[in-house]
Amino acid sequence: MPSTIIFEAIKSASYGTTEDSQLVWADRALVALLVPAGMRWYLQMGLGPCDREGLLFDTLEAARDWVQSCLDGGAIRTAN
Repeated sequence: MPSTIIFEAIKSASYGTTEDSQLVWADRALVALLVPAGMRWYLQMGLGPCDREGLLFDTLEAARDWVQSCLDGGAIRTAN
């Protein structure tokens, strides 16, 4: 079953400045932090079933597809 994947625009600290970044939420659980890398998105950190780093995505839609593929392999259980 497809998960509800939401991107939240934030500012993240970056060596004396801030940069536009994206938190990635899946079914209300934080699963990734994406930071800009030129015209692409860099996976700074993944959590849970998305526990990876260093991947590059051309678009946020490509990142969404990758997150969904991670979730298809390992469901997220949220505490109440």
